[in-house]
Amino acid sequence: MGKDGLFIPWTGKTHTRFHTPGNALWLHGIWAAFLIISGSFDMLADMFTFVTWAAYLLGAVGIILLRRKMPDRQRPYKVWGYPVTPWLFIAFAAFYLVWRGEI
Repeated sequence: MGKDGLFIPWTGKTHTRFHTPGNALWLHGIWAAFLIISGSFDMLADMFTFVTWAAYLLGAVGIILLRRKMPDRQRPYKVWGYPVTPWLFIAFAAFYLVWRGEI
C-alpha cells in the first residue's frame, strides 16, 4: 500500500538485503506490541479473527466471480460441491461476521 500511494510512502520502502517491506513490518510489530502491553490482547485477537474471516469470505466470493467471468478456463483444482459449497461458506462467514457485531 505504501508503494501504491494508498498509505504512508515510508512503509513501502523495500529492505535491500531481504527484499521485504521492512518499515511496514516494524510499524506492524510496534502496533502489535503496543496492543499487547496495553492489555488489549483480546482486541488484537479479535481484529485478527475478523480480518481472517473477512479474507476467507472474499476468497469464496472471488471463486464464484472468477468462475462466472471465465467459465472455459482450465482449473487444476475443483471445489467439491460447487456451487453449493462456496455459497454455504459465504452464508456462514457473513453470518459469523455480522453475529459477532464486527460489520
